[in-house]
Amino acid sequence: AHLAAMTLTTDWQSRFQVPSDLVKSVLLLSGLYELAPIAASFAQDWLALSATDVADLSPLRHLPARSGPVLVAWAEGDAPGFKRQSLGFHEAWKAAGLPGRALEIESCNHFNILLELSRDDSRLTNALVHMMQTA
Repeated sequence: AHLAAMTLTTDWQSRFQVPSDLVKSVLLLSGLYELAPIAASFAQDWLALSATDVADLSPLRHLPARSGPVLVAWAEGDAPGFKRQSLGFHEAWKAAGLPGRALEIESCNHFNILLELSRDDSRLTNALVHMMQTA
């Protein structure tokens, strides 16, 4: 989700001469969108993120002026940080006037939420298909 969100918040399309309408919608699952808490955690020992890295690589700080819809989803069993970051990104996305939806997926965790997409009757699959059809 972090890398997908970064593709929305950078100017890679013009840099690589990709048509601007190529990305119609995006699904973000249990992501990290603000790296400051990570830089303040034990992971900083091996990540060694500089203040510039945190600023440049936090998609929450670089919302685009326009975008197709984004579905921000997280698992009920995710760690609180993933839930907070997902909801925070969604709230900032909507506050910026960008189209999107937030969705918590019950009975899943950070590792098995992706399996919901293998079921054509799951809430996640239905939300994704609806977003793609209306984008």
